[in-house]
Amino acid sequence: IKESELDLYRNKKFLSFSRNNDKHHRLSLLHDYLTNDFSDSYFSFLQTVVPYCNVYHGNENQLTAEEYNKKLPIELDTDGKVDNFRTDNTFDKKLFLDSVIHIVSETSFQNNELFISEKVLKPILNFQPFILVGPYQYLKELKNLGFKTFGDYWDESYDEIENPKERYMKIRELILNLNKKTIEELNLLYKNVKHICIYNNTKFNSLNIENSIDKIFNKLQ
Repeated sequence: IKESELDLYRNKKFLSFSRNNDKHHRLSLLHDYLTNDFSDSYFSFLQTVVPYCNVYHGNENQLTAEEYNKKLPIELDTDGKVDNFRTDNTFDKKLFLDSVIHIVSETSFQNNELFISEKVLKPILNFQPFILVGPYQYLKELKNLGFKTFGDYWDESYDEIENPKERYMKIRELILNLNKKTIEELNLLYKNVKHICIYNNTKFNSLNIENSIDKIFNKLQ
């Protein structure tokens, strides 16, 4: 994606990839997708739900595994390869250019293991603002690494909530509030945050990856 393409009109509000649904935060996100109107967004949920994985909303709100699974898989970029795809070759350009906000469903959430994976790089490399469904103080660590987030434009206080259920429900509140906005309002929001998206992309591309790896090995010696 080139900077000259960023002002194209975006028809979808959110873009989110959830490959495995066997974790509380991803099943909770699937639950919210199925029980709210996200018809004007891009979401993927690939693998079937296991019966013992609960949602953060409480057992009284949970559907049965069969009710979740009859809607799956929901694919975006895996071309029918639900059980055989790679995360490094699923960059469908039009998905990123046609959506405003990226919802990153990180690997870790419940146990607050601060592990920054390739998942957050997708919005960074593709000039998108992001909401992180991830562990406690994930955004803080990104900022420590020199990246910028979007707290001036929406509530990022979820990052300081250590309790995973409370953190998810705060993220949910943010997503649902943004979902109430019209697509025109969110296109305007994108124009206002575009400079941060450009900064983050430039910041990543300026990193000396080889030098960073050398520093890590030096610390281990």
